[in-house]
Amino acid sequence: MSLESFAILIVAEDPDVRRNLRDYLLATGFELTEASTTQIALDMIRQRHFDLVMLDADVPGHGEDACRALRAQSPSLGIIAVRNDGTQYCNTAVSSEHDEWRMIEAGADDCVVAPFRYRELVARIGAVLRRPRASRPKSGTMRRAGNIELDLKRRLVRRAGEQIHLSPREFDLLAVLMDHTGAALTHTRLARSAWGEEIPHNREYLRTYIQSLRHKLENDPAHPEYILTQPWVGYRFSDPVHNKTN
Repeated sequence: MSLESFAILIVAEDPDVRRNLRDYLLATGFELTEASTTQIALDMIRQRHFDLVMLDADVPGHGEDACRALRAQSPSLGIIAVRNDGTQYCNTAVSSEHDEWRMIEAGADDCVVAPFRYRELVARIGAVLRRPRASRPKSGTMRRAGNIELDLKRRLVRRAGEQIHLSPREFDLLAVLMDHTGAALTHTRLARSAWGEEIPHNREYLRTYIQSLRHKLENDPAHPEYILTQPWVGYRFSDPVHNKTN
């Protein structure tokens, strides 16, 4: 899927913020449009289709309220919240995670903080843009990929027909990954989907469980086939059998 065909709306009151984001994204080939307020953005979304909004968290009005309004206007819209003043708003530090969660709870798909790393910014945008196709809800209680079988009803996992013991948190994490096969999930979205708010949501905590799952599921944990690291974003579950047939 070519990312160049996507339309992105940059929403920020500060013209310098809009210019900086535009300069970062021009090289990608995205179709870029700008709005200086949430209301202008809502009016534009009513008139034409956008695939994703880059929302300055300091846009006029409360950032969370702006995010909720955009999400209510267009449930399928990709939303990435942006902090442009260099504060520790959306990084991996535990002390900053509460602010990140508030934006995600308001409807954002991801959060990024300036100064941006170009590859990371584009990777995170790509992950959000690709997710609607790859994360279509699945029916039934069985999930299968390669030689792995997950039974949601009985909370059992088998590898090549042999039952594997997973802790409850490992099982929940694997279930979310398999439900979104092919989709790159950010660390934040993955942890939140698997465990909710009661568990610490830092990358080291998540990485520990990913490593444990790889040791239990992969033929070679150092070169995984199922649970793949998505650079700059998070993790992605892959079906090696499906990949070989495409």
